[in-house]
Amino acid sequence: MRARPCIKTTQLAATGPQQQIAIKVAKTCFITMQIDLRDFTWNGGASFIRTESPKMSKKQPRVAVRAIIIHEDRLLLVNAWAGQKSPLMCTPGGGVNIGTSLPENLKREVFEETGLDIIVGAPALVNEFHMPEKDYHQVEVFFRCTLDGKTNIADDWKDLENVVNRHVWVTEADLAKTMHKPSSLGRVAFDPNCDLMYDPLELIVS
Repeated sequence: MRARPCIKTTQLAATGPQQQIAIKVAKTCFITMQIDLRDFTWNGGASFIRTESPKMSKKQPRVAVRAIIIHEDRLLLVNAWAGQKSPLMCTPGGGVNIGTSLPENLKREVFEETGLDIIVGAPALVNEFHMPEKDYHQVEVFFRCTLDGKTNIADDWKDLENVVNRHVWVTEADLAKTMHKPSSLGRVAFDPNCDLMYDPLELIVS
């Protein structure tokens, strides 16, 4: 239990060969804080030192959605990083806005990045990656989708967020030679009978 701001004093001491512990309970305005001795380490002398606990991140994982779109036996990929920073490719999609469903978010993101309308089907893959040094963690849900209307992306189409500037339709063989994430994408995308899969947490690739 965490102490409230009105804590007055807390003191730990150990004396005698048995290192008996005398605990002066910290008194608050309304409660008595119970001290868990597992949070402390004896320093070999007459006192105990509080053991530091791992810091828990206050940030929540970012949720994103991505579309697995197969047209004429080819999978649609877009650049994963803005500009020419990296050759890494992924399927179109993006972050989820609060108050709208995953399929609704995915339709919006795919249109913003490609100008294509889609029909969102069943989820096929859950993937997650993180960047510990920046306290960043993203969870992605991939859905099987079909095109609804036009199938060509206009040459002059511009992503509203200026992230996606390249797209390509790849065969299964092409995908194997293309730097992409997640690693299980090919297996899921080109096998419509593949069960829902989970791609384990890994570090961000750039």
